[in-house]
Amino acid sequence: MVELRPFKATILNPRMENVSELMCPVYDTIDASQYEHYSGRENNVIHVTTRKEGVAENEFVAHAKRALNRFFRNRILIECKRPAFYVYGLRYRLSEEIKAQIPAKEQRESYFAFGLVALVKVEELNEDSIVGHEKTFEASTRERYRLMKECGMNFSPITAEYTMPDHAINRIFEDYLRFIRPELKIVDDRKPVVDVELNGARHLLWEVSDEELVGKIQALMRDKTILILDGHHRYTASYLLSREREAEYTLMMLLEGGDRALL
Repeated sequence: MVELRPFKATILNPRMENVSELMCPVYDTIDASQYEHYSGRENNVIHVTTRKEGVAENEFVAHAKRALNRFFRNRILIECKRPAFYVYGLRYRLSEEIKAQIPAKEQRESYFAFGLVALVKVEELNEDSIVGHEKTFEASTRERYRLMKECGMNFSPITAEYTMPDHAINRIFEDYLRFIRPELKIVDDRKPVVDVELNGARHLLWEVSDEELVGKIQALMRDKTILILDGHHRYTASYLLSREREAEYTLMMLLEGGDRALL
């Protein structure tokens, strides 16, 4: 059984100027030149998410803790006021190279994927409702485990998919936000708490704190199976923490596997 829980997200303070410059891609996609690019910005979150090549694990975790404390102290990072689920909107275009691999009738000018961001109760992988498909490596798991334990935070959601042929959760999101994808229309009472661009893609995050909607989403997900797409080391680290009773839940972004915008 999949158990979801709402939570208070920690986000980049939207009142800061140039919020997009404080972001970076997910940690295991960053090479040495990218690290130099993003780490040159003192307040970029790369300082808490990503270890520089050649830096010892102990040194990295200590640096991340110091940076995290500074980010909170200076209100670069803030915590949302109420527990919620979050709708992650990702609007993007394909490169010509990737576009060429897709049948012409399925090609679109732009794509808009929805993800449900929530805390998910951790269980042993491949034993019940949560399954994976990648081999994990002890050193990589240990780094994520130590970072999460020392900082008390998930720095990026594990990305996973579920099957829902009637698209019920994505329809809830469209009704709640009052637009049909790939259209994007932001209305005054549904403004995102995050709206930034990175590498040509637009990333948006909306709160869903309505208790009735939260309960409906929890019920729809309860009997599903979740397949991890990206984040096997983070999930394994989360499982170790749960065994130690440090944290029963971990952060996930759940996407509908049959969504046309998930490529």
